[in-house]
Amino acid sequence: MAFDNSRAAAVDKITRAVVEHHPYTLCFSCLAAEHRIPEFEVREIAQVAVLREGFRVARRICYRCNIADDMPLAPDPTCPS
Repeated sequence: MAFDNSRAAAVDKITRAVVEHHPYTLCFSCLAAEHRIPEFEVREIAQVAVLREGFRVARRICYRCNIADDMPLAPDPTCPS
C-alpha cells in the first residue's frame, strides 16, 4: 500500500511528536487533537510506526488528559527487539 505525500507527512509528524514528547506520553485522542488529525488516522499511523520503526503501544496514563489508555511509545534503545 503506497502512501501519498499527505499521509507520509502525517506519519512523520506523529512519529516525531511521540519521540519529542518522550518520556511524557500522549494518548491517541490527545495526539489527534494536537495535530488536528482524526483519531482513526493516528491509530493507523501508529500501526505503521510499530511495524516500520520499532515503536510500541503500551497502556499508560496520558500526560495531557490523565486517562489510562493505550498510546504509542518511542522505541526503547535498551530493549532488543
